[in-house]
Amino acid sequence: MKYLSAKIARMIQEAGSVIVIPLRTTPIIRAANGVGFGKSAVTIGLPMILGSTVGGYIIDQLD
Repeated sequence: MKYLSAKIARMIQEAGSVIVIPLRTTPIIRAANGVGFGKSAVTIGLPMILGSTVGGYIIDQLD
């Protein structure tokens, strides 16, 4: 209960990322033009996955 505001902030952050992810990935994948699609998908997806995972872990450790 001590870090409730941090958990609420994380939920707002994740809701915002749901909107931003398609806006960020579409131009990059279109620029790849079918060549190197896998590399571009990993370049886009890996930081998002790691950021959410690490952020959630930090919040859980604070609580």
